[in-house]
Amino acid sequence: MKIRKNSNEVSVMSNRIKQKAKSAVPMTETQKHIKELREKLNKTDPNEIRPFTVYKILTYLCVLILPLVPVALFCIWRPKTEFTQKEKLIWTSVIAVIAVYAVMIPFG
Repeated sequence: MKIRKNSNEVSVMSNRIKQKAKSAVPMTETQKHIKELREKLNKTDPNEIRPFTVYKILTYLCVLILPLVPVALFCIWRPKTEFTQKEKLIWTSVIAVIAVYAVMIPFG
């Protein structure tokens, strides 16, 4: 069992690994195509709906606790928001239903 006494041995070993990687055989067209496909598949989708970000959770609470206050609508419809157009319409309709229900309560 070999015990490393200084960092020189570690750097020599890392240099060997780098040299080995540089001297590797160049990729074929198929390998390049596979690598491109992997990168494409692993790339994040900008249209993906992420329902539980911190901003959205705070907005959900605002909508449920203070639905008739304009702050709830502003949180949903502000220019730089995390909500997609579909989510904006759904949450606006939720606020509208809550508002109609709140108005109908006093009239029995």
